Amino acid sequence: QGSSAVGLPHVVTDMTTKRANYDEELGGVFPPESMADMLTRPATLVLQENHTVFSEHHDVPFCPVPAPADLPDTPSEVLDFLRHELQNYDSEKPVIFVVMELEGKPMRKMQKMQATNFLCGFHRLNIANQLMIFALSRNNGTQELLRSRHPELRVLWHPGLVEIVEEARQRTSTPANRVCKLVIANMLVHLDRQVIVADVDEYWLHDPTRYLQSLRTAGRQVEFAAMKNLGEDVVNSGFLFYRPTPNTKELLRMALMAKKVSWHVLPDGTKLWNRADSDQLLLNCALARSAAMGLDYFILPRAGFFFGRGLVTFMCPMKVHLGTEAKIPPVVWHSAGFSTDYKFETQVLLDLDWTDLDAS
Repeated sequence: QGSSAVGLPHVVTDMTTKRANYDEELGGVFPPESMADMLTRPATLVLQENHTVFSEHHDVPFCPVPAPADLPDTPSEVLDFLRHELQNYDSEKPVIFVVMELEGKPMRKMQKMQATNFLCGFHRLNIANQLMIFALSRNNGTQELLRSRHPELRVLWHPGLVEIVEEARQRTSTPANRVCKLVIANMLVHLDRQVIVADVDEYWLHDPTRYLQSLRTAGRQVEFAAMKNLGEDVVNSGFLFYRPTPNTKELLRMALMAKKVSWHVLPDGTKLWNRADSDQLLLNCALARSAAMGLDYFILPRAGFFFGRGLVTFMCPMKVHLGTEAKIPPVVWHSAGFSTDYKFETQVLLDLDWTDLDAS
């Protein structure tokens, strides 16, 4: 059965997929053999001195094996805090969750512009009431700063949440601002909420909620959907959708109970750095294991959910032919600009008139 998805994403009412291998215009799934290969291939290790790839044989796997134990119980005061906050959210719609960290290295001016533009876009789309911002900091200073700039948005901070994130950082060997996305998503699905995880270096042209909720594979609701990363068959952790199901809870458990090997020391003392990308490593390896266990997942089409700079492809989807599955227009652009000086990304936003903030 082809898709009946037509028009813009916010009016999509049904999106049935054939669970075919991934297509940039239609989305899909990764080939089982590539998922199996991810679990068996060695990690890419880099020499510390000259940053070149170590090409000799080694026994460090790409995917760490998750511990079989359950995650530590969430303290009751943290659960009560989240339950209280969730009373402000429509239970039929996903909570859109973002992490903001303003401690340490300060944001550059153009990064601040992008983050503000991202937040202002939720008013344009009339979905600000779905947004949950977690202020990641040792105290509530970040929360107070964000509330002063955006008093209309819900900014959460709780010392118990900060402690849980720190425990996960140590357990997984993953930076706090990255593992936090897994931690909060896990808590929300255990509180029976749908979740969209987003990064602030994004621009949302349309509300993706109904499109994501409409996704089906073989008639079943998609439990997990993700933006495709560049290159290999891996997902990008900057845009994710979770349904609260046993499969997604196990996906997150496996991600949060695995530990990335950051460094490997050879017998002669040579230090090798593991190039894998923190939370994305944990998530992709957990996805590979979960797919084999029956998780209904979907990798979003790059035509609508784009990561990186290739905006020519992003803005020019192929023509739709009658009788074929419908393509969707651009929905979310994840610029990855926080890893650059952000001049290119800022110019793109200005050139395309993708601006929602008052820059006067």
